Amino acid sequence: MLTKGLLRYRIDDGQIRPAFLDPASPRYRQAASELFRIFGRHVGKTQGELDEAIEKYAEGRTDYRILRGLAKVIMGFAEFEAPRPNMELDAARLRSAVFERAASLWPVVRRKTSPLETDRHRVLEEIAGEIGLPATQLEEELYADLPERRRLKLLAAPREPEALIARYNMELARGLLYWAERLIVDVEDSYQDVFRYIKLCRLIHTITERERGYRIELDGPLSLLRGTMRYGLKMAVFLPALALCRTWRMEAVIVKGGERLIFSLDDQSKLVSHFRRFPLFDSQLERDFAIDFHEAFQQHPHGWRLTRADAVISVERNEVMIPDFTLRHQNGREVYLEIVGFWTPEYLSRKIAKVIAARLDNLILAVSKQLALGEAAGKELNVLWFAKKLPAAAVIARANSLAGDDPVDCHISHRCGKLRVL
Repeated sequence: MLTKGLLRYRIDDGQIRPAFLDPASPRYRQAASELFRIFGRHVGKTQGELDEAIEKYAEGRTDYRILRGLAKVIMGFAEFEAPRPNMELDAARLRSAVFERAASLWPVVRRKTSPLETDRHRVLEEIAGEIGLPATQLEEELYADLPERRRLKLLAAPREPEALIARYNMELARGLLYWAERLIVDVEDSYQDVFRYIKLCRLIHTITERERGYRIELDGPLSLLRGTMRYGLKMAVFLPALALCRTWRMEAVIVKGGERLIFSLDDQSKLVSHFRRFPLFDSQLERDFAIDFHEAFQQHPHGWRLTRADAVISVERNEVMIPDFTLRHQNGREVYLEIVGFWTPEYLSRKIAKVIAARLDNLILAVSKQLALGEAAGKELNVLWFAKKLPAAAVIARANSLAGDDPVDCHISHRCGKLRVL
């Protein structure tokens, strides 16, 4: 992420806006290419040498902050060689020995001009002789544990200039959220990805269902009494998740210099997310069920349509439930399906608690017989048990029952076999 000193923004009429770059700008596409070349030439060299080369490239230019910001983004993809075993300890001990000897021989100077002074090289030679190293090697190892002495090993950054500029723009937007008091987000798709990233970032949130999609209110770092910077980083980390959505809007209240400013972004801001989408299915069990469901429909049309994780149910202020599947009947009725397969007892306990808190009378909770769920709990939750595979026919039968429809025909009932349904 960009440090505060590298952020660029404009404030106008109560609005604060990041000073985005145009990814198609010839000037900054060229700058991005030149910076990539600088990094490439410094593979195997120290970070200090790399920093010096970047500083030399940017110095004297009016867009110095932009160039340093682009370099900072590239630096995030750089991999530096790990310190050798005990390097930090050895370097610290070497410094301690040298500084103690220098204190005993004070004053120490680089060029001796008086009999009362001690030449710096003499101190290094004495310590080097005691530990069996050449003085030149001792001087090199003296600060070997500092970041600027690490050597650039690999650069995994995307080499397309447009991609670098797009990432830079995202980092500019993220940086403003360091000062966020609150954040309101409207999303109309990709709910599962958004809520998973909210959970990963441990953000405090409330959810309201809208005519189209959901509104999410996130408490910002400046609304909390402590941990402001740490929470601000979490808020900034989350932002790319919004750019996974096709339709979204964000409005934040930014407190800067004692003034409250509005920071707005939406799907027209041309921000590009570098976050990955979560897999469509969490397990092979879910994938097999979806295939079985569609095959059942092709053989015996049952009126239900299956969609994956597209419903968001508010359970508590900081908790939501996104059922694994939603079954929608052609008559408009909806039934949710939550599958609990091969998980730990702790996971099962949390899942059961969430199901109870949701208080849904149109939810099918399908649980593997291999899980240690008690008989009493199974009856209370009206569990649909399954063995190794969850048959679509059993789910369709339960959905019809919850929707108040007549029992399914003999073809589907026959496919349920010996499945135990409570």
